[in-house]
Amino acid sequence: MGIFPSTPTQVSVVTDNIIGTPNTPGFPVGTNRAHFLVAVYPDYAPYPAPFDATYSIATEDIYLCDLIFSVRRDHPPDPSVNDALREIIINIPIDGPQQTGEPLLENYDGPGARMLSNLRYTVLLNRSATTLQCRILPRGKVSQPINDGRTDELSFKLSECYISPIKHPTSKQPAGGQGPLIKNIGICIVQHIESYEQGGTTVFVTPVNHEVYKANKTDVDPANQEPL
Repeated sequence: MGIFPSTPTQVSVVTDNIIGTPNTPGFPVGTNRAHFLVAVYPDYAPYPAPFDATYSIATEDIYLCDLIFSVRRDHPPDPSVNDALREIIINIPIDGPQQTGEPLLENYDGPGARMLSNLRYTVLLNRSATTLQCRILPRGKVSQPINDGRTDELSFKLSECYISPIKHPTSKQPAGGQGPLIKNIGICIVQHIESYEQGGTTVFVTPVNHEVYKANKTDVDPANQEPL
């Protein structure tokens, strides 16, 4: 991955052609299965179930919110795995003239991101015309082995976010396909990419897309973030 000079409290503005795609010749892919699960939710709301559109982040709030990006290992450490984590890239769609998808954020000029517990890592931020990119990297090392418990939890908080109004309202079946359609929601695609060192070569897993749901504030129950 190319070098992105930035700090946890400053957003570096970069061009679209170096954001969202690892800058490595041939984009080599190692294991096709990601080692981490990612979920996005406000810090005052419960952890969301995967692909459950009954859970929605409220838009058009007069207050900024802090978003939690939960990044957790999806299986226990395996001592036989020789992979070493170089970074986890999380791409968040933001609003603007060039954005064709549903944006999660109106823009971002907040104070930055902070690791919640695992201080072996830090978060750097980059912004292009369409994407806010969060890069989780080991502190002081090029890579960190994942065969022990030091990479079990890499969650961070992105502070003072303004959730974009819904640009492309749509409907979705509840998880499991039971019940009436959930209407007038925005479906944002947040993508994460994992980068590993394998035998002296940097390889990437297949990018993983995560659906994040938005609903108008007047349509959301503030107690549990579910549409009314």
